[in-house]
Amino acid sequence: MTPRMATMIIEIKPYGGGGWQVFAEPGVAPFWTGDKAKESVVEYAMEKCKRHRGEIRLVNADGEIEATIPFDDSRAKAG
Repeated sequence: MTPRMATMIIEIKPYGGGGWQVFAEPGVAPFWTGDKAKESVVEYAMEKCKRHRGEIRLVNADGEIEATIPFDDSRAKAG
């Protein structure tokens, strides 16, 4: 029997005046600024979730989820 994996929820939120911050685990909340900040933070979140299942939630400035990116551990198995 395969052990059940915990579901991981990663939230990406606006940070400061144009940056983005990722919340992947307690006490760890790196942020990016600049033209490609949103792109970079999503790439970071995708890397963090390689061996997990769950979703990445993209949260807007109003605190509403504007997009979700589901993930599971199949990417780790394939590569």
